[in-house]
Amino acid sequence: MPTLIYTGDDVKCRTMNLWECPACGRIFELTEGRYSWSSTLADKVRVCSAHDAELTCDEEARVQESLAKSIKHKRGRVQVDQTLVKRSELLTKYNMRN
Repeated sequence: MPTLIYTGDDVKCRTMNLWECPACGRIFELTEGRYSWSSTLADKVRVCSAHDAELTCDEEARVQESLAKSIKHKRGRVQVDQTLVKRSELLTKYNMRN
């Protein structure tokens, strides 16, 4: 299963379906995104439809920045193989698993 990175950005991530693309920073509708292979994560990651099947070096660097941003942000969360590996403060507060 792929990796989902929700950075928690207050402008770009306003609803459950609007996400910040971890590879370029654009806002995209989650249902219109695609999964692209990330060499650094050794997994597919959900990105906007502007990206190819494999991410470039610049996009890989941006994914790493997005991952760090997600870990630092109180609303950020990361899901790998349908398991939350970094839960947002809200999910922690209400003890929600997924």
